[in-house]
Amino acid sequence: MNCKNCEADLLQGNKFCPECGAKVVLDRITLKSLFSDVLTKGFGWDNKYWITLRDLILCPEIPFRRYIDGTRKRYVNPFAFLGIGAAIAALAFNQSSGTFIEFAEILNQWQIGNGEAAQTEKEWKLFLDFYTLLTFLTLPVNTLLLYWVFGKPYNLGEHLVINGYVQGLLSLALAVLLVISSVTHPLLYLSSPLIGPAYYFYAYGRLYGLSALKIAKKFFKYLLLYSIMGAVITSAIELVKILFGLG
Repeated sequence: MNCKNCEADLLQGNKFCPECGAKVVLDRITLKSLFSDVLTKGFGWDNKYWITLRDLILCPEIPFRRYIDGTRKRYVNPFAFLGIGAAIAALAFNQSSGTFIEFAEILNQWQIGNGEAAQTEKEWKLFLDFYTLLTFLTLPVNTLLLYWVFGKPYNLGEHLVINGYVQGLLSLALAVLLVISSVTHPLLYLSSPLIGPAYYFYAYGRLYGLSALKIAKKFFKYLLLYSIMGAVITSAIELVKILFGLG
């Protein structure tokens, strides 16, 4: 008997090919086997994506440490996880773009009331169009800020892994919140700006074993650096607009 994938010789009783590792399938396809395969591989609790998602919610420090230490087969690659989360969020936001912009306008009113510059509808549409790209572009910036704040024992590359997982989870959380808000009450979406800081507070606190007071001090420093960098980037964009007459 030969492997149907690589044609290597198989011994009687082999469940996996010794050459390519493919599972030896002897049974014919049935509706029952197809349904079971979809449930197990696509939605099963032992599926790599669901294991990664579950552990990031319940004990985020474990997948962070395990992946960094070399346990790679158990979890989805952090950048693939980020891509999946960003793609789901982009799909949810664009499929419900009217709802998203309506909720964004509510946030706009809140921002104006707090003295912040609010985004226009055109800017929100651009955000939706380039959401996945923007997610990946902000990843290194956010990673650098958190590396400055938290630093050792993790290097910059390891912080990039951690943030890939975190931003992937947060993208998924925002998509879920949008759906829930659309069927309950739009005011629920006002909590969206708090989701990111709250999860970072929780995940980094567990990763570094910090008390609530110490993690709060770290995040005050992070928010200060974030505000400074945001102001610098905004000023640079406005300067470019002036120089090239794009204002």
